[in-house]
Amino acid sequence: MSKNWAICVGINRYYFHRILSCAVNDATEMSKFFKEAKFDNVYLFTDNSDPIPDMRNDFPSQPMYGNFYSWLGYKFKKDKPLLTLSDNLWFFFSGHGLEYRGQHYLLFSDSSGDPEYFERTAIPLNEITNYLRRSGAGNIIILLDACRDSSSKSSSFELSKEQGIIKISSCQPNKLSYEIKSLNHGAFTFALLESLRLQGEGNCATVERLCKRLRTRVKQLALEHLKKTQTPYEALEPASKYHLLLLPDYIHPNDSDLALLKADALDAEFVKQDFTLAETIWTRLIKFKTNEALQSLYRIRDKVKEQSSTPNITEESPSNPEIISEEIVSKSKAKVDEISLKICTFEVVTIEQNEDPGLEGGGLKDTQQDNKEQSKESKKNDSVSFQKNNSQQKSHLFQFSVATIEKEIKENQNLLSRFLPGEEQWVINKQQKEAQGFIEELTPEIKLELMKIPGGTFWMGTDDEEIERLVKKFDRNWFTWEKPQHQVILQPFSMGRYPITQGQWKAIAERTELKVNIDLDTDPSRFKDDPPQPSLEPDETPKTRWDRPVERVSWYQAQEFCDRLSKLTGKPYRLPTEAEWEYACRAAITDQSSVTSQELTLAEWNQKYQQPFHFGDTITGDLANYRATYTYADEPKGEYREQTTPVGYFKVANAFGLYDMHGNVWEWCQDDFKDNYDGAPSDGSAWLQPQNYNPDNQSYSDKNKENKPKKVIRGGSWNYNPFDCRCAYRLYSYARGSGSNVGFRVVSGPPWT
Repeated sequence: MSKNWAICVGINRYYFHRILSCAVNDATEMSKFFKEAKFDNVYLFTDNSDPIPDMRNDFPSQPMYGNFYSWLGYKFKKDKPLLTLSDNLWFFFSGHGLEYRGQHYLLFSDSSGDPEYFERTAIPLNEITNYLRRSGAGNIIILLDACRDSSSKSSSFELSKEQGIIKISSCQPNKLSYEIKSLNHGAFTFALLESLRLQGEGNCATVERLCKRLRTRVKQLALEHLKKTQTPYEALEPASKYHLLLLPDYIHPNDSDLALLKADALDAEFVKQDFTLAETIWTRLIKFKTNEALQSLYRIRDKVKEQSSTPNITEESPSNPEIISEEIVSKSKAKVDEISLKICTFEVVTIEQNEDPGLEGGGLKDTQQDNKEQSKESKKNDSVSFQKNNSQQKSHLFQFSVATIEKEIKENQNLLSRFLPGEEQWVINKQQKEAQGFIEELTPEIKLELMKIPGGTFWMGTDDEEIERLVKKFDRNWFTWEKPQHQVILQPFSMGRYPITQGQWKAIAERTELKVNIDLDTDPSRFKDDPPQPSLEPDETPKTRWDRPVERVSWYQAQEFCDRLSKLTGKPYRLPTEAEWEYACRAAITDQSSVTSQELTLAEWNQKYQQPFHFGDTITGDLANYRATYTYADEPKGEYREQTTPVGYFKVANAFGLYDMHGNVWEWCQDDFKDNYDGAPSDGSAWLQPQNYNPDNQSYSDKNKENKPKKVIRGGSWNYNPFDCRCAYRLYSYARGSGSNVGFRVVSGPPWT
């Protein structure tokens, strides 16, 4: 099992800096929480704390520079780790902190205020981090309720991202943190304790949910009690740390938390080839997904064995490539033994948990043997699938037509035209583009095409003025769900070129040996007839019903499809987050490089890039499948087709090379639905609320409202109005819903890195 250690520091009594009131209580209460959560070791350093228990001669715990520095050096020795990659080390500090000469310092009781001596009596944060790294813990969580001095020089410093480290600061850079004396806590620590103790609905099981709640709650406390503004922020690397289960034995994760963590494990193993990270994540999942985690650990062990048999030649190896370094072989074998030991340990735990008291003598032995046989068989099947498909994804340069619709003045009109000479009319202009993508082979006949989506920054949502105009024009208050506009930074990813088709769905749904959680209907769609035909090129075959987008699939079924696809290909596939979907739909790019809006003000972004459709200021039935008998602007009315059309029917894409982003079918996103963007993630991750529902419970009765979570759908559909098809428009459907106008497309990590 994973170990948890914590270090808590709280300082009220400063000799050369302003004395604080609540820092000691902050650290004391945090240490009580860690003990309540059954941490293995908790070390407390305050003005009046007891001596450190596992040190000789009653080592003093008062937070003086020399005391703390000496303890760090004694406890965390170089090359002598006390913890492992599956363990967690928490560091909490409440007191003063400041930036000095480009370094970030934490101030201890005797830290000098004199610039001549300051650097010799305060400890740089990066030095503390380096000592914490020596512990060997795979997850280091640093919580700083610092920067409480009223002088400008002591305002908060900006946290740097460091690989494997999670840092959460009580306030934004160059801002202040505040104490609330009526609560006897800093605003940040009070909210932190409150958040960590939440159970059930709304808990903070993951780093992402903890950070979201802290941003909202700290701001609320500071305004209520002090009429001041304070907003925490975080810095962590890699982004998958947002999905870390903080205290899985104390705060129970939900299904979405586990799904995200599983995707991170697959990404680490098959995309990044980081077996250590993959092993760490699967180890954390073993309590919740025992069989799957064991199979994955077996698979990783085999890969490490394979590597150890042909180790890489490094600078430490002899120059003669025929001579293999014994040290490298020894380390590789040690890694294999370490993983094997973990697998054996967890097999024993699993057997004990599944032991049937009704079995008579020999029952435990039989269970153990069955477990091993099942694991071997599953491992064998998995190995075949991964090895068979892992090399099937091929890079491809796609060519496509991009359409824009603009108002132009036509001087020479046809006599039959309804426009007068010189009158403005909407004109569709097309140009050819190309972009890099990938082709994934599902079967020899059926392929999945994906486009490379570059990372970048954009403003998500719609500005207040435009929302007011839309509400007034269309008499719908739903547009208010698109605010407030907020900036989002996304990493590169790949996205399906089209929505998943009926043919692609059938190819995966038929593969029952890939089942992860639920069975899939191989032919769920309403529209089973051959579809209307687009204009065909000479070498193009007619479209069939299998080219239509799949519909009548629930969010859970779409998730199962992604899980099976991941298992088949060895690459992590999932539904897009809502931010990824809107970013990909807008495709605000120049020369195939995503626009970075960090240097653009909100007003500049709206003026330059904020368009309702990727086509431009309106949409027509010649470009998309929707209820075109209604209009968005003053464009001509079009055809209402009353059915889905084959994917890519209109033969126009956006600038990323994505088709059918407007209309045809709504598309599921990962996110839970909320009716505004207050507190939404700024990193493009899914915005999820803890849910208490059972995927196997199909009830829709009022007594089972917990089984009806709302999930975001995007893009509009064949039977919806044009304003529903806008880039920013948000709607929801219940996760178990499966209407004939809802489908999905898939995304994956960046396999080109």
